[in-house]
Amino acid sequence: MDFRLDRDLDQLQAAISHSENSSRSKTIQLFDKNHFYYVEHPPTKAELLNNMVGKLVADHYAPDAFLTSILEREELGQTNLNNILAIPHPMSLMAFKSVVPEAVIPNGIDRGDSHLVKFVFLFSITTQDYENTEYIYDLLLELMDQTEKQERILSDPSFEHFMSVIENLAVVS
Repeated sequence: MDFRLDRDLDQLQAAISHSENSSRSKTIQLFDKNHFYYVEHPPTKAELLNNMVGKLVADHYAPDAFLTSILEREELGQTNLNNILAIPHPMSLMAFKSVVPEAVIPNGIDRGDSHLVKFVFLFSITTQDYENTEYIYDLLLELMDQTEKQERILSDPSFEHFMSVIENLAVVS
């Protein structure tokens, strides 16, 4: 009987591991080289959002109303997770295709509260993909806590280097 219990526990652990790997893989795929921004000379918050959303709309990832919805959400309160990272998002899930554009801004951008945010992750998630994106919050919280990883990205703000750092974050859910 212990043998069956051990086997069942092994199968359960394998299923959990597979689920975590699947969530991680789906999350990593949300980062797209075509929606990666290295911003050497920081624009205003509005200009950055306009540029990022403009590309989403042009690429048919989001509707024309996407920027308006994000700005409405920003009016309710800042979407900074801390003084280094922000996650602007629309009022509702309205994306046509899920992607998380990211902006790496070594000199920081003033998001309106006098903090210079150096990473902006714009959430553009479809209704269908929403439940599969929980892992992204864990990933961003881990990045938020890893000053050394942040500095590595800021020192070489290319998409390939960003992805190598992100893929090697040890996320504990």
